Amino acid sequence: RSYTVIGAYQPDLRMKVAGSALVGNDRYGLAGQRAVRTVRKARQVRTVMSIQNDGTVNDSFGVKATVRKKGFVTKFYSGGRDVTQQVKRGTFRTRTMAPGRTAKLVVKTKRLNRVKNGSRWGQIVKVTSQQDSRRSDRMRHVVRAVR
Repeated sequence: RSYTVIGAYQPDLRMKVAGSALVGNDRYGLAGQRAVRTVRKARQVRTVMSIQNDGTVNDSFGVKATVRKKGFVTKFYSGGRDVTQQVKRGTFRTRTMAPGRTAKLVVKTKRLNRVKNGSRWGQIVKVTSQQDSRRSDRMRHVVRAVR
């Protein structure tokens, strides 16, 4: 019998792509955590990020990510509000959540016309506890250009 002890403060970053289960549930750190999307020329893809409080006390979480790579543009939305610049600066914060509760961010990534098929962008998203900055979770959000 084995089990994992979770500290008082523990964010859990999960991503959902259309037609699949959550990726990254109850896994912490980059190892094996990535959500892969494909996008056609001049189109965009939508990914839902779910941030869960896996700790044992109330907490809120900061989110930081890169938002642009040559040929790709990503926007982050919370409750329909564009929070891209806050995410880019690392100043976006979720509401305070009880253990087990979640907050949602919608990520929309657009492929610009000039991007060659086969190009990819591996964006790293980091979520950090606001009560204990040593506690965080990260995932890689990969977008690949296809015909």
